[in-house]
Amino acid sequence: MNTYILILMMILSTFIGALGSMFLKKGSDRFVIKLSYKGIADIIKNWHIMLGLALFVFSTVFFIFLLRTERLSLLYPMTSLGYIFIVFLSVFILKEKMNAYKIIGIGMIILGVVLVTL
Repeated sequence: MNTYILILMMILSTFIGALGSMFLKKGSDRFVIKLSYKGIADIIKNWHIMLGLALFVFSTVFFIFLLRTERLSLLYPMTSLGYIFIVFLSVFILKEKMNAYKIIGIGMIILGVVLVTL
């Protein structure tokens, strides 16, 4: 498979995982650990948690598929793009604040991923 297509698929996989984290964060507001049938039912009824877990599973299966076709040393550094996606999702969805340190960190992550994938 074309390396550029693999890289785009890896970026998509990482974004889906970050989206899963966002739904887990949204579902955590109503998350209480109770070791009972009612506690488990409450978790299952929490659609944010369930969607977040499903997105994580999908992202992981997608990543495993990509590992069959490409080197781990190329793909794994791209998982750090998840940090970038999380920052932007947090700013736009959760209304968290962006600051200079986050911007510098995003730039360094992008530079690192580019250098490792070359």
